[in-house]
Amino acid sequence: MRKLASPAVGRLEEVLKMLDDISLSLPRFRVYEETLPMTPGLESALLDVYTEMTCFCARTIKFFRSTPHRESPDLTHGTVLLTRPGFLLTSRWPEFNGDFKQTVRRLERLSQIVDGEAAAARLQTGVNKNTELLEAMEILAESNVHKDTLPCHCIPYQSNRHFFGREALLKKIRESLRQAEGTGLKSLVLHGLGGVGKTRLALQYANSSRAQFDAIFWIAADTIIKLRQSFLEVSRRLCLTLDDRDSQDAVVAVSKVKAWLDETRCRWLLVFDNVDDPEILSGVWPGDNSGSVLLTSRDSMVGFGSAASVCRVEPYDDDIGVSALLKLTGRDCEASSDQASATKIVQALGGLPLAINQISGFIVQQKIALEDFLPFYERNAAKINARKLPSGDYEHTLSNVWEFAVARLSESSSTLQKILAFFDPDQIHESVLLEGAKESNSQELDFLRAEMDACMLQGLIELDTNNVETALASFHVALRIREQLLDPDDAFIASSLNAISLAYTEQGDLRKAVEAGQKAIDIRLRTGSDRIGNSYSNMASTLLRLGKPDEAEQMLKRCPSLKNFTDETFLSTGNPRFSGDMMLLARIRQSQGRLDDALRLSSKALAFRQKLLGNRLKTCDSLYQVANLLQVSGNTELAIVLLEQSVSFAKSLEEAEGYFARAKFQLGRMYAALGQTDQGKDCMKAANQARRRVTKDLALSDVDSEDEFEKLVLWMLW
Repeated sequence: MRKLASPAVGRLEEVLKMLDDISLSLPRFRVYEETLPMTPGLESALLDVYTEMTCFCARTIKFFRSTPHRESPDLTHGTVLLTRPGFLLTSRWPEFNGDFKQTVRRLERLSQIVDGEAAAARLQTGVNKNTELLEAMEILAESNVHKDTLPCHCIPYQSNRHFFGREALLKKIRESLRQAEGTGLKSLVLHGLGGVGKTRLALQYANSSRAQFDAIFWIAADTIIKLRQSFLEVSRRLCLTLDDRDSQDAVVAVSKVKAWLDETRCRWLLVFDNVDDPEILSGVWPGDNSGSVLLTSRDSMVGFGSAASVCRVEPYDDDIGVSALLKLTGRDCEASSDQASATKIVQALGGLPLAINQISGFIVQQKIALEDFLPFYERNAAKINARKLPSGDYEHTLSNVWEFAVARLSESSSTLQKILAFFDPDQIHESVLLEGAKESNSQELDFLRAEMDACMLQGLIELDTNNVETALASFHVALRIREQLLDPDDAFIASSLNAISLAYTEQGDLRKAVEAGQKAIDIRLRTGSDRIGNSYSNMASTLLRLGKPDEAEQMLKRCPSLKNFTDETFLSTGNPRFSGDMMLLARIRQSQGRLDDALRLSSKALAFRQKLLGNRLKTCDSLYQVANLLQVSGNTELAIVLLEQSVSFAKSLEEAEGYFARAKFQLGRMYAALGQTDQGKDCMKAANQARRRVTKDLALSDVDSEDEFEKLVLWMLW
């Protein structure tokens, strides 16, 4: 008889539960195999899931085989006790448990792909009826296909041949970021004074670690714009952006790269350089997957506690600083006179590597002897002391050098230098200045000036982000200004009235919406405006919200561009500019009870928006609308696939929190209807948490009301 020690028994039970958890979807997949046509997409998706499950089982067997049990006899009771497995299993359990969590995340994603392919295969049986939906599904699938391109090392500069010392720091970085499978995220903050060499140290580590990491991504974190642009470049290098549309979308790139980091099994290093604002990391910090993160910052607390280790980078000591200065200036390292002069210079510069580097360049360029530089420097110390900042900041020792250089500029060059101060210095290519100098003879720079109505612009931004009351106030201010300055039938007044009508429609004050909208229509009719179709479409949406779908349809048909259009001509058009009107007509058809027509029209609009806009807010909304129609039609499984995709898009968009909450709410209902209670509860919890964030009311109680979640989004997103 054998008795397992209790720690081992507990771990084995956990493993059995793990295997049960990942096999829950197998019966559903068997039904797909037996009842659906085996399309190439479904076959590939099933194969990916089965491979993932099989590999995890193999890793489980390997784990237990590599964790031996030491047995010792219990002579008193005649049994054999396993005295060591508790220790062995406990010591290696985090590695295995981390592997399981990664496997679950991958299986969830792969299972959604299987469900989507199964739903698409099911649609094949009614291919003529479902042409538009199949087209939309195909476009969505193409937008999510990508390949790994490894190794992938996005490092801005190669190793610097003028890198000096720092061996102890490099050793500490290697030890802090060394990865073992399943050990979770490792992170380290390099902090210290500006100019102390944090970035150069991080570059040296990154370049020397190419063999240790399959992927290294350098993220410039000075500003949110530079950070997102860095993620965009990483996304391109990983082939996560497949077309010109996504290749310009930095917000989507952040989401895609984060998802890639969560799912990949490769060894990766993420470097955030110059993180001076801790808030900048809040939306980009990777999950708890196994990976390594290195940060450089002047603030040791920049990681919000996310970084497990901190390391202060100090200035050079005299020996390293003197050696660096002599080598950079090409001086004799053995000459005692140069040694003495270099020591004084290094001490005056506080041992800061950036200062030593730049002063060395200045000495070489100006051909100044080392013994002559310090007196020259000290003669200008008064300027520095007059605006002295905290001791040790390297700008104190460099500012006068820049003042000398700037003072020698011509008037036009000085003007250009001041303008360039507003640009990202890392992105100004030398050729811009060299070629521009050949063409410009003027000391003045001309700039294009364009008039902009600030109130209207602010109102449109507020309306797009569902701040309807603020938008309405801005529109009214703009209208009052325009009425004082312009002719009563001016096109800008009609534009203001049209915007006010839209805002009232969103607010639910439909009487005022009709009144303002009709005034806009009257002005545009009197003036023969080519924008009359826009007014008709807006009025149609107001009539639909009034519960008058037939009148809304007739109003929509008055649009000159839609003259003689039918549902079929809508569906056959190749012009994506009709996508907004398609969504409106789809909702009219839904209100009329013509669900099949509504589904075809909304699917066509979804396909247009995915092609034209990518993973943006309107596509997110279209996914929800199509999913809603599918659920009403009884195709809950496919509705869930589209809603999950809508959630994925919304998570990557700062302005889409309300859309995220609404989609999560519907997912909660659908999962519950399918008997997946736990998933349903999780979705409902996430939906209500997002609702509190959107309303900025953390005291709100949980609700199970579709109307409450619809209030978080625009009624009609054009």
